[in-house]
Amino acid sequence: MKLRRVVYTSKATSQFNKRDLLDLLHDSRAYNSLDHISGVLIQKDGYFLQIIEGESDKIIELLGRLVIDKRHSHFNIISDDIVDNHLFSK
Repeated sequence: MKLRRVVYTSKATSQFNKRDLLDLLHDSRAYNSLDHISGVLIQKDGYFLQIIEGESDKIIELLGRLVIDKRHSHFNIISDDIVDNHLFSK
């Protein structure tokens, strides 16, 4: 099966404390698990870098939600590729 892998960056619109980040990770993992999306999220000094991978239609839906998410701005896709294998486990 072909997978879609997207790498993007964004900037937090407000400061995330440890609890905020844990809540974000918990919610993201739950929703991504339902859609069989895997990846990694990195946060540093108010900036995010995320790699997401999964079926193309599910990735498109997720990107649509991410673009309008008020918790971050300056959404910038770095790469968007069709790949053969997962880099990250589900």
